Amino acid sequence: MERSLRARSASWAITNSGWCKTVIRPALLFRQFIHRQNDEVANFRR
Repeated sequence: MERSLRARSASWAITNSGWCKTVIRPALLFRQFIHRQNDEVANFRR
């Protein structure tokens, strides 16, 4: 019981870090992209 629980938590940590890499990085890149687009639009309107 204890061993399976520990293995499950370890696999969950691995999945969690993979999830962070696959979700948070694109989200940050997307936010940078949005900010860049907004800046270009502001420059264009000026």
